Amino acid sequence: MKNETKMRPAIKNRILAVLAVLLLGVSILTSYVVFTDFMSHTIYEESTAHLTEIYHQANQTLYNKVSLNWRVMRMWTPYLESAQSDADVCAFLAQAKEEYHFTDFFFVSRDGSYITLDEERGYLDLGRMLSQLVLEQQPIVANSVVPDKPEIMVFAVPTEKGSYQGFDYEAIAVTYNNKDLVDSLKISAFEGHGSTFAVLPDGRVVLDSSSEDMRGVHNILAMLKNSAGFTDEQITALQKAFAAGKPGNLEFSINGTGYYMVYGSASFQNWTILGIAPKAIVNANMNRLQYTTMAVITGIVGILAVTILLLVVQNNRQKLRKKDQQLLAREELFSNLSRNVDDVFLMIDTETSKVEYVSPNVQRILGISPKRCKRIFTSYTLLETIIAHRSWKT
Repeated sequence: MKNETKMRPAIKNRILAVLAVLLLGVSILTSYVVFTDFMSHTIYEESTAHLTEIYHQANQTLYNKVSLNWRVMRMWTPYLESAQSDADVCAFLAQAKEEYHFTDFFFVSRDGSYITLDEERGYLDLGRMLSQLVLEQQPIVANSVVPDKPEIMVFAVPTEKGSYQGFDYEAIAVTYNNKDLVDSLKISAFEGHGSTFAVLPDGRVVLDSSSEDMRGVHNILAMLKNSAGFTDEQITALQKAFAAGKPGNLEFSINGTGYYMVYGSASFQNWTILGIAPKAIVNANMNRLQYTTMAVITGIVGILAVTILLLVVQNNRQKLRKKDQQLLAREELFSNLSRNVDDVFLMIDTETSKVEYVSPNVQRILGISPKRCKRIFTSYTLLETIIAHRSWKT
Protein backbone atom coordinates (compact mmCIF):
# COMPACT_ATOMS: atom_id res chain seq x y z
CA MET A 1 0.00 0.00 0.00
CA LYS A 2 2.70 2.44 1.00
CA ASN A 3 4.80 1.78 -2.10
CA GLU A 4 1.85 2.33 -4.47
CA THR A 5 0.79 5.46 -2.60
CA LYS A 6 4.29 6.86 -2.77
CA MET A 7 4.87 5.97 -6.38
CA ARG A 8 2.29 8.25 -7.95
CA PRO A 9 3.50 11.47 -6.22
CA ALA A 10 7.10 10.45 -6.90
CA ILE A 11 6.44 10.03 -10.63
CA LYS A 12 4.58 13.32 -10.70
CA ASN A 13 7.45 15.06 -8.94
CA ARG A 14 9.97 13.55 -11.34
CA ILE A 15 7.95 14.79 -14.31
CA LEU A 16 7.78 18.26 -12.78
CA ALA A 17 11.52 18.21 -12.13
CA VAL A 18 12.23 17.17 -15.73
CA LEU A 19 9.93 19.90 -17.05
CA ALA A 20 11.64 22.43 -14.80
CA VAL A 21 15.07 21.35 -16.07
CA LEU A 22 13.87 21.50 -19.70
CA LEU A 23 12.40 24.96 -19.14
CA LEU A 24 15.62 26.09 -17.53
CA GLY A 25 17.61 24.63 -20.44
CA VAL A 26 15.45 26.42 -23.01
CA SER A 27 15.83 29.66 -21.06
CA ILE A 28 19.60 29.26 -20.93
CA LEU A 29 19.78 28.46 -24.66
CA THR A 30 17.59 31.44 -25.53
CA SER A 31 19.67 33.70 -23.32
CA TYR A 32 22.84 32.37 -24.94
CA VAL A 33 21.54 33.08 -28.46
CA VAL A 34 20.40 36.58 -27.48
CA PHE A 35 23.66 37.30 -25.70
CA THR A 36 25.74 35.99 -28.62
CA ASP A 37 23.81 38.16 -31.07
CA PHE A 38 24.21 41.16 -28.78
CA MET A 39 27.94 40.56 -28.39
CA SER A 40 28.44 40.09 -32.15
CA HIS A 41 26.68 43.39 -32.82
CA THR A 42 28.67 45.10 -30.07
CA ILE A 43 31.97 43.68 -31.32
CA TYR A 44 31.21 44.90 -34.84
CA GLU A 45 30.38 48.41 -33.63
CA GLU A 46 33.37 48.62 -31.28
CA SER A 47 35.81 47.16 -33.81
CA THR A 48 34.73 49.41 -36.67
CA ALA A 49 34.79 52.43 -34.35
CA HIS A 50 38.33 51.50 -33.30
CA LEU A 51 39.28 50.96 -36.93
CA THR A 52 37.78 54.29 -37.95
CA GLU A 53 39.76 56.13 -35.29
CA ILE A 54 43.04 54.56 -36.37
CA TYR A 55 42.51 55.27 -40.07
CA HIS A 56 41.24 58.75 -39.30
CA GLN A 57 44.68 59.49 -37.90
CA ALA A 58 46.30 58.28 -41.14
CA ASN A 59 43.80 60.38 -43.10
CA GLN A 60 44.67 63.43 -41.00
CA THR A 61 48.40 62.86 -41.54
CA LEU A 62 47.90 62.74 -45.29
CA TYR A 63 45.70 65.85 -45.25
CA ASN A 64 48.29 67.75 -43.22
CA LYS A 65 51.03 66.82 -45.67
CA VAL A 66 48.96 67.83 -48.71
CA SER A 67 47.83 71.09 -47.08
CA LEU A 68 51.41 71.92 -46.09
CA ASN A 69 52.62 71.53 -49.68
CA TRP A 70 49.84 73.74 -51.04
CA ARG A 71 50.43 76.34 -48.35
CA VAL A 72 54.18 76.49 -49.01
CA MET A 73 53.68 76.72 -52.77
CA ARG A 74 51.25 79.61 -52.31
CA MET A 75 53.95 81.35 -50.30
CA TRP A 76 56.31 81.03 -53.26
CA THR A 77 54.03 82.69 -55.81
CA PRO A 78 54.53 86.32 -54.63
CA TYR A 79 58.30 85.94 -54.92
CA LEU A 80 58.06 84.36 -58.39
CA GLU A 81 55.90 87.25 -59.55
CA SER A 82 58.31 89.86 -58.22
CA ALA A 83 61.64 88.18 -59.09
CA GLN A 84 64.00 90.42 -61.09
CA SER A 85 65.33 87.65 -63.34
CA ASP A 86 64.97 83.99 -64.21
CA ALA A 87 68.30 83.40 -62.49
CA ASP A 88 66.84 84.67 -59.20
CA VAL A 89 63.88 82.33 -59.69
CA CYS A 90 66.23 79.36 -60.23
CA ALA A 91 68.26 80.22 -57.13
CA PHE A 92 65.14 80.60 -54.97
CA LEU A 93 63.56 77.33 -56.12
CA ALA A 94 66.86 75.41 -55.82
CA GLN A 95 66.96 76.40 -52.16
CA ALA A 96 63.29 75.41 -51.74
CA LYS A 97 64.02 72.01 -53.27
CA GLU A 98 66.73 71.34 -50.69
CA GLU A 99 64.38 72.38 -47.89
CA TYR A 100 61.21 70.51 -48.95
CA HIS A 101 62.77 67.59 -50.86
CA PHE A 102 60.51 67.60 -53.92
CA THR A 103 61.84 65.85 -57.01
CA ASP A 104 61.02 68.40 -59.74
CA PHE A 105 59.50 71.85 -60.24
CA PHE A 106 57.27 72.79 -63.19
CA PHE A 107 55.80 75.93 -64.66
CA VAL A 108 52.47 74.77 -66.14
CA SER A 109 50.51 76.40 -68.96
CA ARG A 110 46.77 76.40 -69.53
CA ASP A 111 46.94 73.34 -71.81
CA GLY A 112 49.08 71.25 -69.45
CA SER A 113 52.42 71.89 -71.13
CA TYR A 114 55.32 72.56 -68.78
CA ILE A 115 58.88 73.79 -68.54
CA THR A 116 61.30 72.84 -65.77
CA LEU A 117 63.99 74.97 -64.18
CA ASP A 118 66.44 73.24 -66.53
CA GLU A 119 64.28 74.36 -69.48
CA GLU A 120 63.06 70.84 -70.23
CA ARG A 121 59.65 70.91 -71.87
CA GLY A 122 56.84 68.38 -71.97
CA TYR A 123 53.24 67.66 -71.11
CA LEU A 124 51.91 67.01 -67.61
CA ASP A 125 48.89 64.73 -67.82
CA LEU A 126 46.48 66.06 -65.18
CA GLY A 127 43.29 64.96 -66.90
CA ARG A 128 40.12 66.71 -65.76
CA MET A 129 41.91 68.34 -62.86
CA LEU A 130 43.74 70.69 -65.21
CA SER A 131 40.57 72.74 -65.60
CA GLN A 132 40.07 72.70 -61.83
CA LEU A 133 43.59 74.07 -61.47
CA VAL A 134 43.54 76.71 -64.19
CA LEU A 135 39.90 77.66 -64.70
CA GLU A 136 38.53 77.16 -61.17
CA GLN A 137 41.75 78.39 -59.56
CA GLN A 138 41.85 75.46 -57.09
CA PRO A 139 44.96 73.63 -55.88
CA ILE A 140 45.18 69.97 -56.89
CA VAL A 141 47.07 66.79 -56.10
CA ALA A 142 47.12 64.01 -58.65
CA ASN A 143 48.95 61.00 -59.99
CA SER A 144 50.71 61.69 -63.23
CA VAL A 145 53.42 60.37 -65.52
CA VAL A 146 56.33 62.27 -67.00
CA PRO A 147 58.10 60.64 -69.96
CA ASP A 148 61.11 58.49 -68.97
CA LYS A 149 60.28 58.86 -65.26
CA PRO A 150 58.39 56.69 -62.77
CA GLU A 151 54.85 57.51 -61.67
CA ILE A 152 54.82 60.66 -59.56
CA MET A 153 52.49 62.61 -57.32
CA VAL A 154 51.90 66.16 -58.53
CA PHE A 155 51.01 69.10 -56.28
CA ALA A 156 49.93 72.20 -58.18
CA VAL A 157 48.57 75.61 -57.28
CA PRO A 158 47.25 78.35 -59.61
CA THR A 159 49.22 81.59 -60.05
CA GLU A 160 48.87 84.87 -61.84
CA LYS A 161 49.97 84.68 -65.43
CA GLY A 162 53.74 84.70 -65.65
CA SER A 163 56.64 83.88 -67.89
CA TYR A 164 59.80 81.84 -67.44
CA GLN A 165 62.40 81.58 -70.20
CA GLY A 166 59.75 82.87 -72.60
CA PHE A 167 57.23 80.19 -71.51
CA ASP A 168 53.85 81.53 -70.40
CA TYR A 169 52.44 79.73 -67.35
CA GLU A 170 49.36 79.97 -65.12
CA ALA A 171 50.27 77.44 -62.43
CA ILE A 172 53.27 75.95 -60.69
CA ALA A 173 53.73 72.32 -59.67
CA VAL A 174 56.12 70.15 -57.71
CA THR A 175 56.37 66.38 -57.79
CA TYR A 176 57.16 63.76 -55.17
CA ASN A 177 57.70 60.06 -55.43
CA ASN A 178 54.56 58.23 -54.38
CA LYS A 179 56.44 56.67 -51.48
CA ASP A 180 56.57 60.01 -49.67
CA LEU A 181 52.78 60.14 -49.42
CA VAL A 182 52.32 56.39 -48.99
CA ASP A 183 54.43 56.54 -45.84
CA SER A 184 51.93 58.96 -44.32
CA LEU A 185 49.20 56.34 -44.72
CA LYS A 186 51.08 53.54 -42.99
CA ILE A 187 49.77 52.32 -39.66
CA SER A 188 51.54 50.14 -37.13
CA ALA A 189 48.42 48.45 -35.73
CA PHE A 190 46.97 45.02 -36.60
CA GLU A 191 50.29 43.20 -36.67
CA GLY A 192 51.17 44.53 -40.11
CA HIS A 193 47.95 43.23 -41.69
CA GLY A 194 46.23 46.62 -42.00
CA SER A 195 45.95 48.24 -45.41
CA THR A 196 45.25 51.88 -46.27
CA PHE A 197 44.18 53.21 -49.67
CA ALA A 198 43.35 56.55 -51.19
CA VAL A 199 40.79 55.94 -53.94
CA LEU A 200 38.75 57.88 -56.47
CA PRO A 201 34.93 57.61 -56.63
CA ASP A 202 35.18 54.88 -59.26
CA GLY A 203 37.32 52.78 -56.91
CA ARG A 204 40.67 53.37 -58.60
CA VAL A 205 43.55 53.33 -56.13
CA VAL A 206 45.53 56.57 -56.02
CA LEU A 207 47.74 55.73 -53.06
CA ASP A 208 48.41 52.22 -51.84
CA SER A 209 49.80 51.39 -48.41
CA SER A 210 48.68 47.77 -48.34
CA SER A 211 49.76 44.65 -46.52
CA GLU A 212 50.37 41.30 -48.19
CA ASP A 213 46.66 40.52 -47.73
CA MET A 214 45.64 43.25 -50.20
CA ARG A 215 48.74 43.49 -52.36
CA GLY A 216 48.07 44.21 -56.03
CA VAL A 217 44.60 45.76 -55.62
CA HIS A 218 44.21 48.48 -58.23
CA ASN A 219 40.48 49.08 -57.88
CA ILE A 220 38.68 48.56 -54.58
CA LEU A 221 35.20 48.31 -56.10
CA ALA A 222 36.35 45.75 -58.66
CA MET A 223 37.96 43.73 -55.86
CA LEU A 224 34.76 43.75 -53.80
CA LYS A 225 32.68 42.70 -56.80
CA ASN A 226 34.97 40.01 -58.21
CA SER A 227 36.49 38.55 -55.04
CA ALA A 228 34.02 39.36 -52.25
CA GLY A 229 30.82 38.76 -54.22
CA PHE A 230 29.27 42.22 -53.89
CA THR A 231 26.23 42.85 -56.07
CA ASP A 232 25.96 45.62 -58.64
CA GLU A 233 23.56 47.46 -56.30
CA GLN A 234 26.08 47.34 -53.45
CA ILE A 235 28.89 48.55 -55.70
CA THR A 236 26.73 51.42 -56.99
CA ALA A 237 25.83 52.43 -53.44
CA LEU A 238 29.50 52.45 -52.43
CA GLN A 239 30.45 54.45 -55.50
CA LYS A 240 27.82 57.07 -54.60
CA ALA A 241 29.08 57.16 -51.01
CA PHE A 242 32.66 57.71 -52.22
CA ALA A 243 31.55 60.48 -54.59
CA ALA A 244 29.53 62.20 -51.83
CA GLY A 245 32.35 61.88 -49.29
CA LYS A 246 30.14 59.95 -46.88
CA PRO A 247 31.83 57.87 -44.17
CA GLY A 248 30.84 54.27 -43.58
CA ASN A 249 31.93 50.75 -42.76
CA LEU A 250 31.24 47.22 -43.92
CA GLU A 251 32.52 43.68 -43.68
CA PHE A 252 33.32 41.15 -46.38
CA SER A 253 35.08 37.82 -46.89
CA ILE A 254 37.66 36.68 -49.41
CA ASN A 255 38.58 32.99 -49.56
CA GLY A 256 37.08 32.39 -46.13
CA THR A 257 38.91 35.26 -44.44
CA GLY A 258 36.73 38.04 -43.02
CA TYR A 259 37.69 41.71 -43.24
CA TYR A 260 36.41 45.01 -41.93
CA MET A 261 36.53 48.07 -44.17
CA VAL A 262 36.03 51.68 -43.07
CA TYR A 263 36.04 54.69 -45.36
CA GLY A 264 35.68 58.45 -45.30
CA SER A 265 36.44 61.60 -47.28
CA ALA A 266 40.06 62.74 -47.51
CA SER A 267 38.77 66.34 -47.11
CA PHE A 268 40.37 67.43 -50.35
CA GLN A 269 39.38 66.88 -53.96
CA ASN A 270 37.29 63.74 -54.41
CA TRP A 271 39.58 61.24 -52.70
CA THR A 272 38.30 58.69 -50.22
CA ILE A 273 40.60 57.20 -47.61
CA LEU A 274 39.69 53.67 -46.66
CA GLY A 275 41.23 51.08 -44.37
CA ILE A 276 40.98 47.30 -44.46
CA ALA A 277 42.00 44.88 -41.70
CA PRO A 278 41.28 41.19 -40.92
CA LYS A 279 38.37 40.68 -38.52
CA ALA A 280 40.22 38.04 -36.52
CA ILE A 281 43.02 40.47 -35.65
CA VAL A 282 40.78 43.50 -35.06
CA ASN A 283 38.45 41.45 -32.84
CA ALA A 284 41.16 39.61 -30.91
CA ASN A 285 40.76 41.54 -27.65
CA MET A 286 36.97 41.77 -27.94
CA ASN A 287 36.73 38.03 -28.61
CA ARG A 288 38.74 37.27 -25.48
CA LEU A 289 36.41 39.52 -23.51
CA GLN A 290 33.39 37.78 -25.03
CA TYR A 291 34.67 34.28 -24.22
CA THR A 292 35.57 35.31 -20.67
CA THR A 293 32.17 36.93 -20.15
CA MET A 294 30.35 33.92 -21.56
CA ALA A 295 32.37 31.55 -19.38
CA VAL A 296 31.56 33.57 -16.26
CA ILE A 297 27.86 33.83 -17.15
CA THR A 298 27.69 30.12 -18.00
CA GLY A 299 29.29 29.29 -14.65
CA ILE A 300 26.84 31.52 -12.76
CA VAL A 301 23.85 30.10 -14.65
CA GLY A 302 25.11 26.57 -14.04
CA ILE A 303 25.44 27.20 -10.32
CA LEU A 304 21.96 28.72 -10.22
CA ALA A 305 20.55 25.77 -12.17
CA VAL A 306 22.11 23.23 -9.82
CA THR A 307 20.95 25.24 -6.80
CA ILE A 308 17.38 25.42 -8.11
CA LEU A 309 17.40 21.71 -8.93
CA LEU A 310 18.67 20.84 -5.47
CA LEU A 311 16.00 23.04 -3.90
CA VAL A 312 13.29 21.33 -5.98
CA VAL A 313 14.57 17.88 -5.00
CA GLN A 314 14.83 18.88 -1.34
CA ASN A 315 11.33 20.33 -1.40
CA ASN A 316 9.95 17.14 -2.95
CA ARG A 317 11.69 15.04 -0.34
CA GLN A 318 10.25 17.14 2.44
CA LYS A 319 6.76 16.80 0.96
CA LEU A 320 7.16 13.02 0.67
CA ARG A 321 8.51 12.79 4.21
CA LYS A 322 5.58 14.79 5.50
CA LYS A 323 3.12 12.59 3.60
CA ASP A 324 4.79 9.46 4.98
CA GLN A 325 4.48 10.83 8.48
CA GLN A 326 0.80 11.55 7.90
CA LEU A 327 0.21 8.02 6.58
CA LEU A 328 2.06 6.49 9.51
CA ALA A 329 0.04 8.58 11.97
CA ARG A 330 -3.20 7.55 10.27
CA GLU A 331 -2.25 3.88 10.29
CA GLU A 332 -1.29 4.10 13.92
CA LEU A 333 -4.66 5.70 14.73
CA PHE A 334 -6.65 2.97 12.94
CA SER A 335 -4.50 0.26 14.50
CA ASN A 336 -5.19 1.57 18.01
CA LEU A 337 -8.91 1.79 17.26
CA SER A 338 -9.08 -1.72 15.81
CA ARG A 339 -7.55 -3.28 18.91
CA ASN A 340 -10.51 -2.18 21.03
CA VAL A 341 -13.48 -2.73 18.68
CA ASP A 342 -14.96 -5.67 16.81
CA ASP A 343 -15.20 -3.86 13.47
CA VAL A 344 -12.78 -4.20 10.58
CA PHE A 345 -11.56 -0.96 8.98
CA LEU A 346 -10.81 -0.87 5.28
CA MET A 347 -9.43 2.00 3.13
CA ILE A 348 -10.22 1.68 -0.57
CA ASP A 349 -9.10 3.77 -3.55
CA THR A 350 -12.40 4.66 -5.24
CA GLU A 351 -10.74 5.04 -8.64
CA THR A 352 -8.81 1.77 -8.73
CA SER A 353 -10.91 -0.23 -6.19
CA LYS A 354 -7.66 -1.29 -4.56
CA VAL A 355 -7.42 -1.86 -0.84
CA GLU A 356 -4.95 0.57 0.61
CA TYR A 357 -5.39 -0.33 4.27
CA VAL A 358 -6.80 -3.27 6.35
CA SER A 359 -6.98 -2.99 10.13
CA PRO A 360 -4.90 -5.60 11.99
CA ASN A 361 -8.00 -6.97 13.88
CA VAL A 362 -9.18 -8.67 10.68
CA GLN A 363 -7.25 -11.75 11.78
CA ARG A 364 -9.13 -11.88 15.10
CA ILE A 365 -12.57 -11.11 13.65
CA LEU A 366 -12.57 -12.85 10.25
CA GLY A 367 -9.83 -15.35 10.82
CA ILE A 368 -7.84 -14.26 7.75
CA SER A 369 -4.65 -12.29 7.49
CA PRO A 370 -4.66 -8.63 6.29
CA LYS A 371 -2.64 -9.64 3.26
CA ARG A 372 -5.16 -12.30 2.21
CA CYS A 373 -8.03 -9.93 2.93
CA LYS A 374 -6.58 -7.42 0.51
CA ARG A 375 -6.26 -10.08 -2.20
CA ILE A 376 -9.81 -11.30 -1.67
CA PHE A 377 -11.28 -7.80 -1.68
CA THR A 378 -9.41 -6.93 -4.82
CA SER A 379 -11.04 -9.95 -6.54
CA TYR A 380 -14.63 -9.33 -5.37
CA THR A 381 -17.03 -6.50 -5.08
CA LEU A 382 -18.09 -5.27 -1.66
CA LEU A 383 -21.34 -7.27 -1.74
CA GLU A 384 -19.62 -10.43 -2.83
CA THR A 385 -17.13 -10.01 -0.02
CA ILE A 386 -19.90 -9.64 2.59
CA ILE A 387 -21.67 -12.79 1.32
CA ALA A 388 -18.39 -14.64 1.36
CA HIS A 389 -17.80 -13.42 4.92
CA ARG A 390 -21.21 -14.78 6.02
CA SER A 391 -20.44 -18.11 4.42
CA TRP A 392 -17.15 -18.19 6.29
CA LYS A 393 -18.94 -17.49 9.59
CA THR A 394 -21.48 -20.21 8.84
